[in-house]
Amino acid sequence: MTIRELRYLIALADCLNFSRAAERCAVTQSTLSIQLRKLEDYLGITLFERDRSHVALTPEGGEVLRLARTAVTAADDILRFSRDCARKPRLRALLLLMTSITEIADKARLSLRSDLRHDFVRTKGRFSHVTLPLRFTRVLHSSRQLCPCRGAAATPDPGVSR
Repeated sequence: MTIRELRYLIALADCLNFSRAAERCAVTQSTLSIQLRKLEDYLGITLFERDRSHVALTPEGGEVLRLARTAVTAADDILRFSRDCARKPRLRALLLLMTSITEIADKARLSLRSDLRHDFVRTKGRFSHVTLPLRFTRVLHSSRQLCPCRGAAATPDPGVSR
């Protein structure tokens, strides 16, 4: 007896129709029927009374159904618990990695600022005679960006490449 067979039992008891139960379990109708016959043979009792147009749960089948629901729920809980346990170390490792990356980036940024400041002060005197013409231009990141004054689409500065 497997959890899968118990799921088939529950599906057929809920639907009372082999076609719908098979569809619900994502198997063929014959697979569902064969597996339920195997379950009945294994248990030694008839779970369903069947004929061409009618499926009904027997009294013994009702009791097995109640126990099957409990077993399937317990199996699902075990699976959920084990996945949560497996996920926790990965989440902790990911959080630790993200924290480490952030700390490294912060240290690198501080180090870079310090190096740039030091280099600027050191070279400032050597190139004091050089002047660079600077042109400040607003760069649009999207052609859909709106001009705040008119609500019309803003046009990018033709001198600025994207």
